[in-house]
Amino acid sequence: MAQTFRNSGSRPIYVSLEPIAARYRIEPASELILRYDDEIPQDEHNSTLRVEIVERQGGPEIIIWTCAASLFLPDGREAIEDHGV
Repeated sequence: MAQTFRNSGSRPIYVSLEPIAARYRIEPASELILRYDDEIPQDEHNSTLRVEIVERQGGPEIIIWTCAASLFLPDGREAIEDHGV
């Protein structure tokens, strides 16, 4: 499964992956693609992903909560903490 985030705005957008504490910055006119294991376990609400959008001082932040043990970038590298995109 893949998920694409595109920043069409004029300010960076931050994407945080929880509970693994990975954080990405998407610059204007850029995108971030994350790949998930096809068999992500579900949470107590039968959801594989929960997405929250919050406003921070630096701009909007998208928080993705998942039960997956790890997430991957398109090139197959594991999504790691504080990786700038």
